[in-house]
This record gives sequence, C-alpha cells and structure tokens, in this order.
Amino acid sequence: MMWAIVGILKIIGWTLVILLALILLLLLAILFVSICYQAEGTFLEGKPGGWVKFFWLFHILSVHVAFEEKTKITVRLFGIPVRSLKRKKKSRSRPETSEDYQEQEDNFSDSPEEVEEGWEDGNWEDNGLNEPDWNAEEEDDGEETVLGAQELGESPKGEGESSAGSRIKGVFSRILKALKNIPDLIRRMESRLKDICQKKEKITAWIRNEENQASVRLFLVQLKKLLRHILPRKGQAKITFGLGEDPYLTGRILTYLSPFYALYAEHIELYPEFDRKVLEIEGRCRGRIRIGFVLGYVVRLLFDKNIRKIVRAYLER
Repeated sequence: MMWAIVGILKIIGWTLVILLALILLLLLAILFVSICYQAEGTFLEGKPGGWVKFFWLFHILSVHVAFEEKTKITVRLFGIPVRSLKRKKKSRSRPETSEDYQEQEDNFSDSPEEVEEGWEDGNWEDNGLNEPDWNAEEEDDGEETVLGAQELGESPKGEGESSAGSRIKGVFSRILKALKNIPDLIRRMESRLKDICQKKEKITAWIRNEENQASVRLFLVQLKKLLRHILPRKGQAKITFGLGEDPYLTGRILTYLSPFYALYAEHIELYPEFDRKVLEIEGRCRGRIRIGFVLGYVVRLLFDKNIRKIVRAYLER
C-alpha cells in the first residue's frame, strides 16, 4: 500500500515538473523568440493597397492583414485558419416601416378563409377599406378638399407657406444660438491653451533641471534603442511625384531632400515628374520584434527614480 502511494506521488510530482518546464519554455519563447513582420503597400491612382503579415515561432502563429477595397484579417494556428474577418462597407439601412403601414399590411395579409368568416359573422371591422356608408351625411366641400389633399401627401393652401416660415425661423434660431455660444467657445479655447502652456513650462523646467539631465539622457538613449529595434531592418520604396503646374516647386522639393540623400539612398528611390501632377508609392519592408527586449528597455527606464516619480504622478491622477 505504501509503495502504491509513493508511486502515485512520484507521478504527480513529475507531472507538475513537466508542466512547470513547459510553462517556463513558453514564457521564454514569448519573451525572446522574434515576432517577424513583412509588409508591402502601394498608392497608385489615389487608391491605397497592400498587406501586412506577422508570424511567430516558425509560422506556428501567423496573422495576415490585407488592405484593399475591403480589409481582411486572417489568423492561422499551425497553418489552419482560425479566424477570418472582413470589414465591409456600411450598406444602406432599409427604411423602417411605420406602424400605420404595418397595420394595413397585416390587414391585407388575412387569409381568404378569415375574410369569408368575417363577412358571414357580420363582424367585419372598418379599417378604411370597406365600402362607404352612403346613408351617412356628406361633409362640407372644404373639409373634403383638405382631407383629399392630406391623403395625397399635399399640403393645403397656406400650410406650405407656414412650414417654410417655420424652417426659416429655425435656421435663424440656430444661427443666434451659435453666435451666443461663441464667447463660451473662446473661453474654453483660452483655458485649454493656458493648460497647454503650463504643461509645456513644467516639462521645460523639468528638462532644464540639472538633477534631471541624467534621466533625460537615459530616456533618449532607450528611445533610440527601442526605435532601432522596432523599425524595419530591410526595405525598398519607390516614390514618383510631381506637382505638374509648377515644375519649380518639384525642383525645390528635390533641393530640400538632397542633404539627406546618404540616409535614404539605399532604401528609397525618387522619380520626379516635372510635366504632370502625380504621387505614386510602392514599397515593401520586413523586420522583427522581441518582446523581451522591449520590456527590458521599459524596465531600465523604471529603475530611474525621477522617471518613477513621473509615472507614479500620472497613475495617481
């Protein structure tokens, strides 16, 4: 009996060890295995298009996003589609039927048997479709004229003028209301500008403080490392542009870009057009992101006490 209990405990222990090892391997894979991405896009004749693909751990998990007339997202796990989403354009909503129209439609939908039963029982309800009662007193001609105009969707004489006048009054009332709200709008804009100026002064004072210079340098260094890690490592782009009406402006743009030629010459090709107005872009790129590295840059910033104070103040707001 004792050996059986010991054997069961060993099996449970080894199972827990294997589970913990698998969880640790999964965490290490999430932190240090690269999330690779590839992208290709075009902007031709004023219409954007392209696709972006993310894949992780030998394409075990992949996400493909296509940008065309419709945006399509496809998620695959071990090559098997898990989820496919299409964002379609909003279709025109069907106009809602009114309650009166619905009631009339329900009356029309009665079966012939029900109609015959109604005639036989003498319980036929007057829904506006029965024959008129010829013995009833005739109404005045003026009232009949107004009723006929209302049934045809036309407004009686004088009603159109009153509705037009009410519309004009409504427009003027909205204009007066907007004019009355202008002072409040100006005051809100002034208060927002004051808040922005105060925040700018606080940030400037914090940056200029000698005690915070080391924190500023640390932030800039970590931000530079983060951008270098996230941005694509390889890529090519072809840009064709032209202003058409004024070739001089196209030449000025090339003049402004010429000092940076050494930075973009290997990856970007510029083709100016001096005789037509055009903007066409074609490009592709690829890169990788390691979540562990990104978290390392963020944690390194949180080790600084001045940055911790700013984060704590922001969270307590």
